[in-house]
Amino acid sequence: NAHSLKIETESASRRLKKKVYFSIGEMGILAQKLGISIDGLLNFSQGYSSTPSYTMHLPKNVESIDVLHKKMKNDLNLLGELGNEPTECGLIFNSLPLEFVIPYNDLLKFVYFKWGYYYIGSEEYNHFSSWRVPAKLLSLNDEVLEVFQQWESIVYIWDISAVWCLVKDITYFYDLQALESNDVASIKRDLHRMLNDMEKVTNGISVNHMDAGKMQIYISTVHLGGQFSYYISKNKWYSSFHTYFIGSNYSDDYDTCIQMRDWLHSMKKVCTLVSDSGAKERRLFFEEQHKIVDSV
Repeated sequence: NAHSLKIETESASRRLKKKVYFSIGEMGILAQKLGISIDGLLNFSQGYSSTPSYTMHLPKNVESIDVLHKKMKNDLNLLGELGNEPTECGLIFNSLPLEFVIPYNDLLKFVYFKWGYYYIGSEEYNHFSSWRVPAKLLSLNDEVLEVFQQWESIVYIWDISAVWCLVKDITYFYDLQALESNDVASIKRDLHRMLNDMEKVTNGISVNHMDAGKMQIYISTVHLGGQFSYYISKNKWYSSFHTYFIGSNYSDDYDTCIQMRDWLHSMKKVCTLVSDSGAKERRLFFEEQHKIVDSV
């Protein structure tokens, strides 16, 4: 607007009417004001309704875990809107999705503890055993599962490095003396339980918290290095990507979502389907994951 550009209203009006071009500097100010890149700003002239926006998460840069609670709540509200219609979704993950770990108390606690250590870094994250998961985070568990269980069809692509990376994190926190031996043992027990339950799910056996629509689970044969997702219903669609310190807000641009869906499904070419098929591959994969957990 004119105030942001420090120009008269009449001058701003001439720019909007294309009688005068915006300067590069003015475009930079507007892009910063709108929270998008200059490329994204230019795309609006080509008929795009929105562009993905990205967040660079700074380590030890937030004051409290309330930031995580707010983000989770916003995401749940957004994705919950899809639940009124049949929804197709897909997820590539290199860290375990929350719906996988919610029933396993110590594993879930470690996921939140790790987040707090990296993004908050206060003294309360020096000792896992004395730290407690805030009640407001635990109160979201049922909402997470409720939203997840609304999906009509789900495609999971499980990055082969996911459990290995988690085990490295456990080792790191043990070396920091933030985890004690009994903490490691309890997290390992939960990891083994989670793997046992997920093997049942891939074998078509019902497990309560994973009781959702048609589910396909693929195991990647390569390291995919991030999390990518899409959600499509009749009238709404979202897509996003995430690594540990870089993430995108959910984009509601239709073309972006379709590209994400098509790309995600193309990754099946370097994956093995282990749900309701691939019995040998499934058994070998889960045996290997248990061995990785035991290596801590």
